[in-house]
Amino acid sequence: MATWYYLYQPLIHIPLMLRLPGQTEGRRLAAPVSQVDMAPTLLDLLGLATPPWMDGQSFKNALANGPYHPNPKFAMNLSLWGDPPSFLTKSAAVIQDDYKLIAYLRFQRYEMYQVSRDPEERHDLTAVEPDKFRSLKRALEQVVPQ
Repeated sequence: MATWYYLYQPLIHIPLMLRLPGQTEGRRLAAPVSQVDMAPTLLDLLGLATPPWMDGQSFKNALANGPYHPNPKFAMNLSLWGDPPSFLTKSAAVIQDDYKLIAYLRFQRYEMYQVSRDPEERHDLTAVEPDKFRSLKRALEQVVPQ
């Protein structure tokens, strides 16, 4: 497989920096957030309600050191290639709490990592933690048809 199929942290982790009014010190959020969370967060910071049709989750509480229980976050690589186009890669990942499951759907192959303990994603835990693997796989199946 070519390396651009992969959904490892160096390829999908994008730093986000915000400076709120009155903020004097920087801080780092440990919980994952996603681009889809930006609009609900900005609306929440402005005191506006998030429309029900909008995806994402405000992380305003996390910015204020408050409780934050993030929904699962997803990353996908569904590149089309060829004539006629067909899925060349079809890989997806779900990140929940401290774990990430990467699915290479075309090959029915999975990798699972506990990112805080294994930031380089070298120790696949799919066989070691089967309950966690099944839980993350179910979350992924709700979003990405397999």
